[in-house]
Amino acid sequence: MTVNKPIGAKDLPEDWKWLHLEDLCSRVSVGHVGETNSHFCGEEGVPFLRSQNIRPGNVVLEDVKYVTKEFHQKSKKANSSMVTLRLLGWGKTVETAL
Repeated sequence: MTVNKPIGAKDLPEDWKWLHLEDLCSRVSVGHVGETNSHFCGEEGVPFLRSQNIRPGNVVLEDVKYVTKEFHQKSKKANSSMVTLRLLGWGKTVETAL
């Protein structure tokens, strides 16, 4: 279902439309919460996106961290079909990368 443009939002390209996340996603969740530093490893690990890797319309991999395969496999939220969104503030999308 198309929704009205949020107040103060930028115009979208002509072939885009505003939608609620619940109309696009089967699940909306916060990312990993907790200590991660002890799970970081070299590039032989699994890329671990952090909020600073998400920029408007882009995923920046220049400073991506890697976690051990064991940590990744234990994560209940790890799923290759996920889309990453960075949401800041209550009910206000600031930056996204799809």
